[in-house]
Amino acid sequence: MLKVISVVFFILCLSGCATCSKNTDVQIKNLQAELGQAKSELQQKDEQIKILEKELNYSKTNPVSTGEVGNIKLSVKQIQEGLKNAGYYDGPIDGKIGKDTRRAIRGFQEANGLKVDGIVGSQTALKLKEFLK
Repeated sequence: MLKVISVVFFILCLSGCATCSKNTDVQIKNLQAELGQAKSELQQKDEQIKILEKELNYSKTNPVSTGEVGNIKLSVKQIQEGLKNAGYYDGPIDGKIGKDTRRAIRGFQEANGLKVDGIVGSQTALKLKEFLK
């Protein structure tokens, strides 16, 4: 009888170890999947950083000046407001020159027969002034 109990106990221990092993395998696979997901997200963030660095370098070499019409100076917020009223900008009026503001300036210039340089000079400022309230 003792032998039978010992054998049954041994079998139960082995089956318990097999269950633990299966759980561990599942956990390892789940962790590997999470690691793969994290690596993918990290690669996406690296690409976003590269794009932002390019935009930053472009901004440094291609500044947007505020427009002047006679003695009237247009602030960046006024430029954004004029572009928004003209239908070329849908971002926030925050006084910050970003890629959307630059794109809007160039689109506005092109549509209005102005020099497309992304700089709000006197001609662009004069035309934008028509769209300010």
